Amino acid sequence: RQWSRTAAMERVVDLEPLQYVHVLDTNTNATTVRVGPCRVTCLGHERVVDGPTKCVVVQPGQYALVENPVQRRKEDGGVVVDEHGQAQLRHGHAEVRTSEREPFVLYPGERLVPVRAQG
Repeated sequence: RQWSRTAAMERVVDLEPLQYVHVLDTNTNATTVRVGPCRVTCLGHERVVDGPTKCVVVQPGQYALVENPVQRRKEDGGVVVDEHGQAQLRHGHAEVRTSEREPFVLYPGERLVPVRAQG
Protein backbone atom coordinates (compact mmCIF):
# COMPACT_ATOMS: atom_id res chain seq x y z
CA ARG A 1 0.00 0.00 0.00
CA GLN A 2 1.30 3.41 -0.96
CA TRP A 3 1.27 6.10 1.72
CA SER A 4 0.37 9.53 0.50
CA ARG A 5 2.42 12.46 1.77
CA THR A 6 -0.64 13.76 3.66
CA ALA A 7 -1.23 10.42 5.41
CA ALA A 8 2.43 10.22 6.38
CA MET A 9 2.36 13.76 7.76
CA GLU A 10 -0.69 12.95 9.90
CA ARG A 11 1.31 10.17 11.55
CA VAL A 12 3.93 12.64 12.76
CA VAL A 13 2.95 15.38 15.21
CA ASP A 14 5.30 18.02 16.59
CA LEU A 15 4.27 18.99 20.10
CA GLU A 16 5.29 22.28 21.64
CA PRO A 17 5.85 22.66 25.38
CA LEU A 18 2.58 22.30 27.33
CA GLN A 19 0.83 20.47 24.48
CA TYR A 20 -0.36 16.87 24.42
CA VAL A 21 -2.07 14.31 22.20
CA HIS A 22 -4.06 11.13 22.82
CA VAL A 23 -2.67 8.19 20.81
CA LEU A 24 -4.76 5.06 20.23
CA ASP A 25 -2.96 1.72 19.92
CA THR A 26 -5.29 -0.32 17.71
CA ASN A 27 -3.63 -3.60 18.76
CA THR A 28 -4.54 -3.17 22.44
CA ASN A 29 -7.35 -0.60 22.11
CA ALA A 30 -5.54 1.49 24.74
CA THR A 31 -5.24 5.26 24.48
CA THR A 32 -2.15 6.88 25.97
CA VAL A 33 -1.03 10.47 26.40
CA ARG A 34 2.12 11.94 24.87
CA VAL A 35 3.27 15.32 26.24
CA GLY A 36 5.52 17.85 24.51
CA PRO A 37 7.92 19.16 23.73
CA CYS A 38 8.60 16.25 21.40
CA ARG A 39 7.87 14.77 18.00
CA VAL A 40 5.29 11.97 18.12
CA THR A 41 5.71 9.44 15.33
CA CYS A 42 2.85 6.95 15.21
CA LEU A 43 3.63 3.36 14.32
CA GLY A 44 1.46 1.46 11.84
CA HIS A 45 -0.97 0.37 14.57
CA GLU A 46 -1.20 3.80 16.25
CA ARG A 47 -3.11 6.95 15.44
CA VAL A 48 -3.69 10.32 17.06
CA VAL A 49 -7.33 10.46 18.19
CA ASP A 50 -7.28 13.83 19.98
CA GLY A 51 -5.07 16.88 19.90
CA PRO A 52 -2.69 18.54 19.86
CA THR A 53 -4.28 20.21 22.88
CA LYS A 54 -2.86 22.79 25.28
CA CYS A 55 -2.33 21.68 28.88
CA VAL A 56 -4.81 23.08 31.40
CA VAL A 57 -3.30 25.98 33.35
CA VAL A 58 -5.08 27.07 36.53
CA GLN A 59 -4.43 30.67 37.51
CA PRO A 60 -3.73 31.64 41.15
CA GLY A 61 -6.96 32.02 43.11
CA GLN A 62 -8.90 29.83 40.66
CA TYR A 63 -9.61 26.12 40.39
CA ALA A 64 -10.58 23.50 37.85
CA LEU A 65 -13.13 20.72 38.37
CA VAL A 66 -12.31 17.42 36.64
CA GLU A 67 -14.86 14.60 36.34
CA ASN A 68 -13.65 10.99 36.15
CA PRO A 69 -10.14 11.88 37.36
CA VAL A 70 -7.24 9.47 37.00
CA GLN A 71 -6.26 7.20 39.88
CA ARG A 72 -2.99 8.21 41.54
CA ARG A 73 -0.46 6.15 43.47
CA LYS A 74 -0.25 7.05 47.17
CA GLU A 75 3.55 6.67 47.25
CA ASP A 76 4.50 9.27 44.65
CA GLY A 77 1.27 10.72 43.20
CA GLY A 78 1.96 9.17 39.78
CA VAL A 79 -0.86 8.07 37.51
CA VAL A 80 -2.01 4.43 37.80
CA VAL A 81 -1.88 2.71 34.39
CA ASP A 82 -2.86 -0.76 33.20
CA GLU A 83 -0.57 -3.26 31.45
CA HIS A 84 -1.05 -1.39 28.14
CA GLY A 85 -0.21 2.06 29.56
CA GLN A 86 -3.77 3.40 29.66
CA ALA A 87 -4.56 5.59 32.68
CA GLN A 88 -7.10 4.16 35.12
CA LEU A 89 -10.00 6.47 36.01
CA ARG A 90 -12.13 6.98 39.10
CA HIS A 91 -15.48 6.95 37.27
CA GLY A 92 -18.25 8.96 38.91
CA HIS A 93 -15.83 11.02 41.02
CA ALA A 94 -14.78 14.65 40.72
CA GLU A 95 -11.51 16.30 41.67
CA VAL A 96 -10.68 19.94 42.32
CA ARG A 97 -7.32 21.04 40.92
CA THR A 98 -5.75 24.34 41.94
CA SER A 99 -2.86 26.51 40.80
CA GLU A 100 -0.60 24.74 43.32
CA ARG A 101 -0.16 21.98 40.72
CA GLU A 102 1.72 22.39 37.50
CA PRO A 103 -0.23 22.63 34.23
CA PHE A 104 -1.91 19.28 33.60
CA VAL A 105 -3.22 17.15 30.75
CA LEU A 106 -6.67 15.63 30.53
CA TYR A 107 -6.31 11.87 30.20
CA PRO A 108 -8.74 9.95 27.97
CA GLY A 109 -12.09 9.88 29.79
CA GLU A 110 -11.38 12.85 32.06
CA ARG A 111 -13.64 15.83 31.55
CA LEU A 112 -13.08 19.47 32.51
CA VAL A 113 -16.30 20.84 34.01
CA PRO A 114 -17.12 24.51 33.40
CA VAL A 115 -17.49 26.31 36.74
CA ARG A 116 -19.72 29.35 36.92
CA ALA A 117 -18.60 32.37 38.91
CA GLN A 118 -20.69 33.16 41.96
CA GLY A 119 -22.05 36.64 42.33
